Formats: sequence, C-alpha cells, structure tokens
Amino acid sequence: MATPNHHIKSISKTFAILAELERNGGTGVTEIARRTDIPKSSVYKYLATLKSLGFVTKKGNQYVLSFRFFQLGIRIRERCTVYQYARSRIDRLAEEIGETVSLIVEENGDAVYLYQTRTTEAPRGPVGEGGRIPIHVPAAGKAILSYRPLDEVETYLEGAEGSPSVTGLLDELERIRDQRLIIDRDGPNDGEYSAGLLQGHRHVVSRDRSDDSLHSIAVPIRNTDDYAVAALEVSGSASALDGGRVEDIATLLVETGGAIETDILD
Repeated sequence: MATPNHHIKSISKTFAILAELERNGGTGVTEIARRTDIPKSSVYKYLATLKSLGFVTKKGNQYVLSFRFFQLGIRIRERCTVYQYARSRIDRLAEEIGETVSLIVEENGDAVYLYQTRTTEAPRGPVGEGGRIPIHVPAAGKAILSYRPLDEVETYLEGAEGSPSVTGLLDELERIRDQRLIIDRDGPNDGEYSAGLLQGHRHVVSRDRSDDSLHSIAVPIRNTDDYAVAALEVSGSASALDGGRVEDIATLLVETGGAIETDILD
C-alpha cells in the first residue's frame, strides 16, 4: 500500500517561491514562475500575501525576503541552550588562536553552523554561519555522530546526498572512538578524515573535501547521557593548522568543549 502524501501543495509552493528569493536576492514574478513552474498569476498572489504578512518586500519590480526572517532566526538561535552557554567561550577561543571557530548542531540529518566567529585574517569555515551540509561531511558532524547511537547514524545516512557506505562510516566512527593519537591529515588516504583522542575528549581532524587548503578540528559537546548535542569546530588553512600547532589548538579546543559541557551540566 502506498504511503499517503500529507503535503499541502500551497505550502510547498510558498516555500519554493521563498527558496528562489533566497537564492537570487531579488527576483521578479516572471522569473519565479519560470523557475518554479508555478503559474505567473499564482506567483503574484503568493508574493502579495507574503508581502502583506511582512515576509517579503518589493524594490522596484523585484521581490526580496524581508528582515523578518532574520528576526526569526535570531530568536530561534537564542533559545538554543548550547548556544547560550557556548557563544562567549567560542569568541574567546577564536581570539586566542586567531582561527575560525564554529558551533554546529544536528538538525534533520544536517550539520547546521549555528554560530561562527573569526579574526579578520582567518578564512571562513567549510560553511558560513547559518549554512547547513549533510552531517557526515564536516569534521564537526563526525564528532557528533561518534556520540550518537548506531540506529541514528544509519537513519541519517538513508538518502543523504553524497553519503558514504554505512559500513565505511561506522568503521570510521569506531576509529574515532578508539584512537588515542592525532593521525596525520596527509596520510595514505589523502583527503580522508582522521581522528584522535586527546585528554579523554575525542576530537576529529579533517581536510575539507571541497577545499584542499582548508583543515578542521572538532570536538563533540555532550549531555549527561554522553550524547552529543553539538560540536565545536576550528577551521584554518593547511599552514595554520600544521605541525605542532594543531596539537596546541586541539588542546584549547578540548578545554573549551569541556568547559561548555560543564556549564550545561551545572
């Protein structure tokens, strides 16, 4: 028996239009209709409704998203407990090491970069603040998965874009749990993730797959059930996160993650 489709078409169309506005910055009715296959007359009605509700504004012949979404995003983030405890510590860590530091949480199988701070000279992380990528891709995602139940990990991988084999990822997570030394990022499987355990707190070292010049180190943030609720990730150039410096940064990262865990538990 086929699974019934409970999607409301009008809502799906609304968000298809919003997605087009987000991608293009400013877009006209004709272009939206062409890209979404929604009749032009319907697009106009959707946009008029969104404008009346304050979620869309019009500049000339172009429609753009309003700052109402910015307001909603800020409120959602400020209600996140781990963000409340982590932000000030992340700022201090970024200032101390001079690299990009991000707070990542898992949502619907994605790694969401909830907060990110960096010095002027530091490169942006693998994903900018507010961005999201499949949970198995970044170092922070691997750190989170290493403290998630097996059935959850398998669920995240089902239908995930660019997903590795379940067996391959589980073997990698097992290494993350067991290894006690930082593995050279430029090992025999160049470009693959490596992992280690430092001062009793697991962390992951990786080379970002989309940019060979960018490296990352991540640690999970866990609750009382030893369940990862978030992760911290430091990103920098290959030269910045090289040699003995990577161990110094990893030590500070582990200390920061541990302090946030203590704050949450208290």
